[in-house]
Amino acid sequence: MMFPRAPDDELEALLAEMFNDDGEAAREHLARGNPIYVVTPDTPKGTVEKRFPDGIRQFVRYDLRGEHVAGDIAQPNT
Repeated sequence: MMFPRAPDDELEALLAEMFNDDGEAAREHLARGNPIYVVTPDTPKGTVEKRFPDGIRQFVRYDLRGEHVAGDIAQPNT
């Protein structure tokens, strides 16, 4: 007999997936031409880093009116 999963089990499964992420989903999302959003230790407080498939990166903020560019991130010379 199968028992439904308790909400705590579902949360634990979700957290396990999040903390064991190998980045594959993000790479696939970028490959389809979509930006991804990340927060790193270097991300300024109150912002999120938006990374585009072409390598452009921006800091963005959100409010009730939506997403707002807070600043572009300098790109390394390649």
